[in-house]
Amino acid sequence: MVERETVPQEPQKETILASRTAYIFPGQGVQEVGMGFDLYNRSRAAKDVFDQADEVSGFPLTKFIFEGPKEELARTDRAQPAIMTVSVAAYEAFKESRGGEIPTPLAVSGHSLGFYTAGVIGGSMSFEDGLRLVVERGRLMWEVSKEQEGGMTAIIGKFDLSVIEEICKVTGVDIANLNSDNQIIISGDKNSLARAIERIRGLSGIRTRDLEVSGAWHSRLMLPAQPGFDEAISGVTIKDPQVPISAISKRAFITSAQEVREEGRVTLCGGVNWRDSVRYMEDQGVANFIEFGTGKVLGGLNRQINMNLKTFNVNTMDSIQEFAAAVNF
Repeated sequence: MVERETVPQEPQKETILASRTAYIFPGQGVQEVGMGFDLYNRSRAAKDVFDQADEVSGFPLTKFIFEGPKEELARTDRAQPAIMTVSVAAYEAFKESRGGEIPTPLAVSGHSLGFYTAGVIGGSMSFEDGLRLVVERGRLMWEVSKEQEGGMTAIIGKFDLSVIEEICKVTGVDIANLNSDNQIIISGDKNSLARAIERIRGLSGIRTRDLEVSGAWHSRLMLPAQPGFDEAISGVTIKDPQVPISAISKRAFITSAQEVREEGRVTLCGGVNWRDSVRYMEDQGVANFIEFGTGKVLGGLNRQINMNLKTFNVNTMDSIQEFAAAVNF
């Protein structure tokens, strides 16, 4: 009697379609010292992105990313270009791993700062122009934050949006991010925030958490930065996107250069509605998301928005290999 040789079975891969996929990019807050170091060491394409970022930014950005200190990297004028650089590096490493070509998605989008990364990947602006714009955006926001005592607080739980909006109106704070049905971020000066939080904590089933940020992003407190930013974005070469960009201020696809500029202007002092951006993409046929960059924040929010939506994270060479092993794309 002879035993038959057992042939190991290849694990069955999941197939996802580009026509039902969106590429997404995180915003400020995901930064951590050492992010992207694996990409830099193991991907020529990613290293080229980091090298170019050092030239364009005018300061040792890669050193801050890889070595810190944490407090330096957390500064908004450092964090914003750093996060964009790592996201673009992850995208380029992913593309390089596929022989230089990857499918064109149905849409691209990004949370706050990630909107500009989406603009780069979506073909609306070059990485050089996009990074220069983000460096200036971060600088302007940092300068404003040093002049006022601002902050941001997360509201977590099952809330009535109209109630939160009324509290914000009465206390003089702004809704900075509507991230999901279970998470909203409010932004304003410290005294106004304290009044708003006191009222919100009286609501049933809700908890609050102060964010470690240096300013009141996406609020009226950023108005002093608006003229400088308007000038900066007017001076950047922006083209019609080659891939639709899902807006983060409203339910719409952005398809023109003018719309890209306007969305950038509106969201400097206005709120980011990630929940509705994701829902709009879903309505247009998106079922899968590939999140390029540090952390898995957007994937977590997407699950809160709709548990049936799938998000794949690409931020290291190992994650790229794991994706290739598990997914036909």
